[in-house]
Amino acid sequence: TTGLIGSPGKIKSDAGKNTPDGGVEFQCLLQPKLKPGRQVKIKSLSLNGEYRITKVTHEGDNFEGNWLSHCEAYIKK
Repeated sequence: TTGLIGSPGKIKSDAGKNTPDGGVEFQCLLQPKLKPGRQVKIKSLSLNGEYRITKVTHEGDNFEGNWLSHCEAYIKK
């Protein structure tokens, strides 16, 4: 019902490279309101919680393919 495609996956932290623990990446149907700094709530079989988006890539075109948003987010603090 929310447009989430597949299951969100955990992001491995890069020690010493400013990547905090508790990151997730997910893909959903295009949602232009998703942008860095926005809070999202993820409910899936593998992950549940509130996160803050740090990176978003929107993709799609008028001729073919899906309209998707790819996001990275970290535990909301």
